[in-house]
Amino acid sequence: MKCKNCGKQIDDNEIFCSECKNKMRYSSSGEEVNELEKLIQDQEEINKLEDTIELVNLESLENEDIDKDLDETTSITREEYKKEMELKSKEKINDNDNLDNSKKNKKKKNKIIIIISILSILLITTVITLMLVLSKGQSSKKEVIDYKEILKEYGKLLEKNASEYISLNETVPTWSKLTTLTNYEKYKIVCDNHNIYNDGNIYLSSCKVNGKKIEYSYGKEYIEVPKGLVGLSEKTACDKIKKAKLVCNVIYEYNNLYKEDVVMEVEPDENTKLKENSQVTIKVSSYEDTIEIEDYTGKNIETVKAQLELKGIKVITVEKKVTKSDNIKENTIIAQSIKKGTRLEKNDVIELTYAIIITVYPDFTDGSYTRDLIEQFCEDNGIKCIFKEIFDDKAHPGDILFQSRNIGDEVIKGTTLTITIASNEQIDSET
Repeated sequence: MKCKNCGKQIDDNEIFCSECKNKMRYSSSGEEVNELEKLIQDQEEINKLEDTIELVNLESLENEDIDKDLDETTSITREEYKKEMELKSKEKINDNDNLDNSKKNKKKKNKIIIIISILSILLITTVITLMLVLSKGQSSKKEVIDYKEILKEYGKLLEKNASEYISLNETVPTWSKLTTLTNYEKYKIVCDNHNIYNDGNIYLSSCKVNGKKIEYSYGKEYIEVPKGLVGLSEKTACDKIKKAKLVCNVIYEYNNLYKEDVVMEVEPDENTKLKENSQVTIKVSSYEDTIEIEDYTGKNIETVKAQLELKGIKVITVEKKVTKSDNIKENTIIAQSIKKGTRLEKNDVIELTYAIIITVYPDFTDGSYTRDLIEQFCEDNGIKCIFKEIFDDKAHPGDILFQSRNIGDEVIKGTTLTITIASNEQIDSET
């Protein structure tokens, strides 16, 4: 086939000229729109030429008719006859115009019909092509989904059998044991990576279905709790947990066996396998909301008690009686139940022992006391003192022989003390 634009010889199956890119005879719909339009234009030119020839013949015929009619009649003049013929000619021309318009409308209608036909063919072709593409895509998609569904069905059967086995035997079955129990015969499925977990869940990956490798996996691969978390700082331990794609949960607790900010416990235990994003709880030693116990001995009991109670520590106070000879100030702490350096939390209890100075009965018979000194002692301590005299030829008159209160007994205000004094007379006297 030759290109009508540049004259180059083109293959009959080509749509465009390779030289000038002019559109050739055949298109994807089997028609060439450019050629069709050219044919329509040629037909219009032919119709116009026919109309011109018809008008020329009509004028020639009119002149001949005028001469003939004038020879046959003498009742009208040539000019009158000509006018009458012109009038008829105009009427005929109007008829021809109407006919011409009718032809043009018909041609226009035919042209529209042809264009609509071409567009319809193009539209039908496009729709058919699109349907074929969509059909192919849906068919391909269905095939992928089927493989995924096959693996999903297989995985669920494995999990069902694994859970039943664990429930009965309290142990996880081996892979060969589980596949034997499942006995899946619909398709031959082989998975290079397979894990069975304590809760009966299954993870499958790198699988082949009837020899065809598929990119899908089933279930979630479990992750081991990182090792060596105990003894690490909170930040280091949490970083290791997060790196393993697990969630770090922290509980703070005081423990005097650990320094501050040290992991003491991990739950669940290390090496336990968990799903991704599962929570791992670490218990970290913390001194927050605790106080370090000091050496409170020698300090005032009321002052220390107020300080500790303000921090939430419960204080039990215990009195201990001492004498002036012990050289201890009254209300001074002399002992504590919690050692210095120990840390206590809120509501923990500490016992503080403090001194209460008391007066005790001395040994009035040791020779250092006279009656006057004893009377002064009784007056100072608010006790009643009674003196008795008895004859004792072995003692010197005025010696203190006996006392009614034991040496070291606490002197209690309002009580009575009886003192026996030696006399050189036989008769007892009381004052």
